[in-house]
Amino acid sequence: MPTGGPLMCADFLSDQDFNEMVSITITNAGDTPVWLESVGCAKLPALQITDAKGLDHYFVEGDCAAPLCDELLQGVCERGCEDCGGLPKLRLDPGARFALNWAGADAEVMQMPAECAPGEGCAGECVAARTRPAGVYDITVTAFHGCLGACECEPPSPGSHCKLTDAVVLSEPQTRSEPLSFPDTVDIEILIGG
Repeated sequence: MPTGGPLMCADFLSDQDFNEMVSITITNAGDTPVWLESVGCAKLPALQITDAKGLDHYFVEGDCAAPLCDELLQGVCERGCEDCGGLPKLRLDPGARFALNWAGADAEVMQMPAECAPGEGCAGECVAARTRPAGVYDITVTAFHGCLGACECEPPSPGSHCKLTDAVVLSEPQTRSEPLSFPDTVDIEILIGG
């Protein structure tokens, strides 16, 4: 990772040493449905994963995600936006779960200068993977107990979440946080709704 001095082109390469991914499972432990906000093209639950300094380490690609710096250095200079659609709300019925993987590395947003860019369109914002520091991270989830509108949906499988296709208004938020010792813990469950 760059140390604060002038950047060299090699500083845009991703680190090579990564930890194992962490499996995060959000479970509705209550006896009524709850709803979650979603983020990114993958429509993942909106989380915060903060370190001791309060910095958020939850990176989810959006519609106009910056390309990997490594690809730009290799001359793959495709930029643009992908239409990922809207951000649906997620519904978890009692006992339902949403499992996702938290990557074993952080994403650093950088600005590729023209002198490092091998071709036209390569200069600009890009993302490099960085080794995540060991430590305790707080995973925070906000679930909503109230929903107004078309709040019903069919889950793809029993015990799973479902995505609402129409606009709804969520209320009665409940926030839960769990500490995660990284990289020692690779599997964590967060109980909501109870």
